[in-house]
Amino acid sequence: MKIKYNCEWLSINSKKDMEKVEISMMDNSEWEYDRVGVGMIKGRVFFVDLDDCNEDWREVEYCDKVKSVGRLLKIGVECKVFEKIDWGYDENDMYRCNMNGEEDWVKFRELVGSNGGGKLYSFME
Repeated sequence: MKIKYNCEWLSINSKKDMEKVEISMMDNSEWEYDRVGVGMIKGRVFFVDLDDCNEDWREVEYCDKVKSVGRLLKIGVECKVFEKIDWGYDENDMYRCNMNGEEDWVKFRELVGSNGGGKLYSFME
């Protein structure tokens, strides 16, 4: 983990960093690769984008309105960004295919109190 641009970053190539990810969710379609990771660091729930983008470092999004990974997952299912399956959870990639998807993520981030993420890219623009 490192802090840069006032954000915390997780390295997907670091075993120590990836141990902080308690649940790694695949997309719910035929692609079957990791999309989102969820976990807790020092008592703070977070999620992180694990989608393959050829970048080693990923910005951690802390969630100030939830106190457990289970609550974050429940809200994600309610907002239709995550999907409960027999053996755990998947990231619901249907948002990429419909008009409500971005609205679902906005609602999810608001309900969990996400710090927003994407600061590096905003900083660079």
